[in-house]
Amino acid sequence: MTITPAALRVINLYLRARLAVSVRCKVTLLQLRAAGVLIGGLVLLSCNQREAQFAGNSIDAKAAIVLSEQVFGAGVIGDHEVTYKPAFGTVRESLALRQKSPELIKFRQDSRATKTEFFTQGHPGSVTIKDYPITSTEELDLLVVVDNSSSMAAVQAMLAEGMRDFIDQLGDVDWRIGIITSDNPSNPVLTHGDGCQLYGTDGLPGGQPLVKGDPDASSKFLNTILNIGARGSDYEESILNTYKHLTGTCAYGSNQWMRPNAMLGVLFVTDEDSYCPEPVDPITGIPTRPKDSTSELCAVGQRPQDLASLLLPPRREASSSKVYALTWSPSDVQCYSNAQRPANRILELIGLVGGFGGSICQSNYRDTLRAIATDAARTVRRHFQLPHVPIPDSVVVTIDGMATSDYRIEGSVLILTNVSPTQTNLHISYRHDPVPIFNSVQVAATPDLATLSVEVNGQPLDPNQFSFNPGTREISFVETPPSYAHIVVSYKAGDGLSRRFQLGNIAKDDGPLTVTVDGVETQDFVYDETNQSIEFAVPPGDDREITVSYRGIDSKQLLYKGFVHPSGAQPRSFKAIDDVTGAALTVTREADNLVFLAGDVVDGRKVTIDYSYADRSTPLSYRLPDAPLAGEVEVSADSSPDQCVENVDVSQDMISFHCNADDLRSITFKYKVVEEHSSVFALASPLPPNAFAQVFVDGVKTDKFSVTGTVVTVPLSETKPTSTVRVLVLTRVY
Repeated sequence: MTITPAALRVINLYLRARLAVSVRCKVTLLQLRAAGVLIGGLVLLSCNQREAQFAGNSIDAKAAIVLSEQVFGAGVIGDHEVTYKPAFGTVRESLALRQKSPELIKFRQDSRATKTEFFTQGHPGSVTIKDYPITSTEELDLLVVVDNSSSMAAVQAMLAEGMRDFIDQLGDVDWRIGIITSDNPSNPVLTHGDGCQLYGTDGLPGGQPLVKGDPDASSKFLNTILNIGARGSDYEESILNTYKHLTGTCAYGSNQWMRPNAMLGVLFVTDEDSYCPEPVDPITGIPTRPKDSTSELCAVGQRPQDLASLLLPPRREASSSKVYALTWSPSDVQCYSNAQRPANRILELIGLVGGFGGSICQSNYRDTLRAIATDAARTVRRHFQLPHVPIPDSVVVTIDGMATSDYRIEGSVLILTNVSPTQTNLHISYRHDPVPIFNSVQVAATPDLATLSVEVNGQPLDPNQFSFNPGTREISFVETPPSYAHIVVSYKAGDGLSRRFQLGNIAKDDGPLTVTVDGVETQDFVYDETNQSIEFAVPPGDDREITVSYRGIDSKQLLYKGFVHPSGAQPRSFKAIDDVTGAALTVTREADNLVFLAGDVVDGRKVTIDYSYADRSTPLSYRLPDAPLAGEVEVSADSSPDQCVENVDVSQDMISFHCNADDLRSITFKYKVVEEHSSVFALASPLPPNAFAQVFVDGVKTDKFSVTGTVVTVPLSETKPTSTVRVLVLTRVY
């Protein structure tokens, strides 16, 4: 017989595969060698008949070869052991009856605002002491009001030339000079300006004052006057523009450059009176009386008395304001052809305030300007504006340290009736503004007396140091507070606190309500069950927390977990006894639970439950955690003799027996339990092509199985938990 190399390779491959799966067939290999090289062979197979069985689904198959074999257990059997103590005699259990936690309703009392009222005790009058200079001017603010109408060119030139002498004559006086005009906004030359504004060196409104220390002050004054020129309105409003400037009502400027303590001088330079509307004949349109007369048609600010009110007390101290003028008086011969009327209103103003004037018709103004500067630099003051109206009999006046009575008091103005230029200093002391002394104060609202506090000069008063009259709301002092005492009264208004609190629709048991205020229990309330509210006799204090607690109608716990004997044995009887009173309570059992009557349940009530079990002659029975395999249980007793178990009976998971030993302490049960019963088994690998499986259960072949991939499934009905499942993987030989 000749074996080709190809056939030999097939035989070698088959043998290796067969040996790898531990085939239970006898293999005989006849090798043919030539020169030590394997060139052929014959394989003889002799297999066990049972292992070679196969389904025979191919009519050409002659035999089968086992490729692999796997053995599985159909289930897992575990050893269990349980020990019970026998249920003999009485078991005692302590129990506390419970109710659900009380329902809580919280309220917050209103928080009233604390009222604080301040009072100052009266006094006989405050004392003021003050010194005034009599003959000195330390600061001078001079407002120069220049007529810039068409007739004023020559006058303006002489004014500018004489101003250097005026400034030199002021000496050490700290001066400021501002320049305005008599012009009004109706003049088309004024664009976004007004004659009551300060003028600058360009001759236009919007300038700044000249100040001491500026070396170019004289030349700046000259340039300002000459550039203003004579192009203004012929309706000169000298007084009105001055009034508007001092009151800050000028449309484009104010008087912020003036100092409050400086002497104020006003110098008018004009060849006309200050304008005021004149009454005219309604038919002819001709004025019915001379232009220089006082007219009732003058508006506020156009009249001399209007401007004087700004320069006299109480607006300013009389001696610190002066009015000067270079103008045409009625006694002057007219020196300018177009100057129509004397300046009567300006002269009237000088008479009201004080000062003097010079003629505008002089050949130069230097002497007049020097005289004005001298007067402004050193003026004897006779009128002194006091800060307060003195109490007449309290005034003490000294001049240069010498007491004097040469004065009179008019309101808040002190007027010296005899003073000389050599005197320098006035000293005055006086009392003023007395306030009546009081012994009680009235508060704005009726206080809650528990919150009332009174302080005098920062010191709290004891309640016995004052009293309160609710009818008049007056607090009266036992001792009158001292003069000027600061009194502070603090309190909360007596109303505004709630007494009644609505609980809402609550479902409570028949027990009482518990009410606390800031955690402190109180009985100071009434419960209105109909309206579901509580009302306090005295309302709780501000911002107090009110807590109302009650138990609902379903708050009682009736069901409790009862004692369960480890053996599972049920007591023959049981009873519940109150630990304090010894009274028996009605109790029933539902399964392993104890059920009490609602009337017996009080939160925290301690009771004892007695469970009575069998005596030692009674048959014992127990429920095992699991049913034993095949109903086989090994029973042993911890007693003398060791074996006291008789008449053992096992029914599923219940076991019963007799034991009459007096010292029986425990019973131990040992048994086997099926822990797992499987129907699926995993192969090491999927079936090869042309291979098939055979399954044997406890050595008996079965066709009731299926193979999917590597999973073999055998119905549980074909196996027992103790069965052995053997799976063969075979291939056919043709």
